[in-house]
Amino acid sequence: MYPLKVNIIFVPDTLPSVEIQENAKSFHTYFRILLGIYKIDVSLSEEFYHPDEEAEMNGVDYVKYNFHIDTSVNHSSSLVNLTLILSHTVSLLNRKYGNSFEIEFLS
Repeated sequence: MYPLKVNIIFVPDTLPSVEIQENAKSFHTYFRILLGIYKIDVSLSEEFYHPDEEAEMNGVDYVKYNFHIDTSVNHSSSLVNLTLILSHTVSLLNRKYGNSFEIEFLS
């Protein structure tokens, strides 16, 4: 078994809004469909943060969304395929949404 732990982080550069919340839900659905082929679940959590000292002093909360994948696969080729799929997906989303996504491979 080969473990795969990945965080895909959506960090909008604007304040939280209904539109951003809806986008995050849409991305979550998209990742669930994409990885559902492999029977892999994707959890979504949100985290509030302050991008700079001024925002912190003014109490302005930004939000980032974490799409967390924690699974294992039977073959190294599956691990490579999933890694490539996730990397290319994040790359495509960044082209469309202006570098709002980060990807962290934790294992």
